[in-house]
Amino acid sequence: MTTTERKAINDTRLLFGKSSTETKEFFESIGISAVLAYMKGETIEIPYVGSIQLTYEGDQVTSKGRTANLKATFTPSEFLIRNVGQVEDETKTDAEEILLSRLKQIFKNKLN
Repeated sequence: MTTTERKAINDTRLLFGKSSTETKEFFESIGISAVLAYMKGETIEIPYVGSIQLTYEGDQVTSKGRTANLKATFTPSEFLIRNVGQVEDETKTDAEEILLSRLKQIFKNKLN
């Protein structure tokens, strides 16, 4: 796992209030789902993010071994499109509202 991937897991875990292990397993599940979708010839759907269509374009062989060359076509979800638009319009985003609600719930639970 790369440093960037570890950071993404840590950042995400802070938003969920879950452990690093639970968050890592969540992302592993998305990865496994992506492989299974590819095996069935389906588009990979990631809720709230978008869909990814993978095309296998052969292998690349190096001294380190063989690696698949993939072409990925990404289509953003309506949630992502709307929130990026809100960011660009400098208005409060749906994502901020959801995060604020989660944070209030986390603090409420800690106080009880």
